[in-house]
Amino acid sequence: MFLSGLISLKSTLSLFVLLIAVGIGSFLYLTLNTDFESQPRTLFRSGGSDPLKTSISTENLNQIMNTARQAWSIVNNNRAIVDIQTSYGNGIPHHITDPFELQSWASPPTSYSSTINVYNLLKQRVVQFTYALQFTYGGSLDGQGAYLDRVTVIPSRISVAWGFTFNASIQIASVHNVGTRDDPIAAVNLELHYRLAGLNVVERTESFHVRGDGQYTHINA
Repeated sequence: MFLSGLISLKSTLSLFVLLIAVGIGSFLYLTLNTDFESQPRTLFRSGGSDPLKTSISTENLNQIMNTARQAWSIVNNNRAIVDIQTSYGNGIPHHITDPFELQSWASPPTSYSSTINVYNLLKQRVVQFTYALQFTYGGSLDGQGAYLDRVTVIPSRISVAWGFTFNASIQIASVHNVGTRDDPIAAVNLELHYRLAGLNVVERTESFHVRGDGQYTHINA
C-alpha cells in the first residue's frame, strides 16, 4: 500500500511538472499573430501619381542618392538606441554634399507613429514596441525638385516580457527619383526589420516608402 501511494505521488508530481513545463512553453512560444496598430496606412499630403506605379528611368536613378547612413540598429537586446544626430538616411541631388545647400525644407519634420504587438500561444502580449517614422521633405535646389532628409525611425516605447529578446534595425533599401529630370522628387524605401526570440524566433520586415513631396506609404501593412 505504501508502494502504491509512492507511485501515485510520483505520478502526481510528474503531472505537475508537465503542466508547469507546458505553461512555460506556451508562454515562451511565439505565434505569428502580430498586431500592427497604425492608422491610416497610406497618407497623401499632396497630389501625384502612385509611388508604387511610377516609371523610373535608369538615368533618373543616378540623380538622387543617400549621403547619410545605410543601416543602423534601433533596439539591441531589449534596449532602445536613439541617435538622431547620425542615424538617418536622405535623398538629395548626387552632386550635393550637404542637405543645408538646399532650401524650403518643411518644418517641423513629419512623424507617423505605429505600434507592434506580438503575442504568445496564451494570447498574452509579450512585446509592445512603439516607434515613429520621421522625415523632413520638400527641400529644393534653385526652386526645383523635392528632396528628403533625416529619414529615420525613432523608438519611443518598448516593453518586453521576461524570457524574450527583441532586436530591431533599419536599412535604407533604395533611393530614387519618382519625378522628372527637370523636377525631381526623391523617394526612399526604408525597411524596419525586427527579431523576437523565445523558445522559437519570429522575424518580420516592415517596408515604408516616403517621398520628397511628403507622401508616405506603409507598403506591406
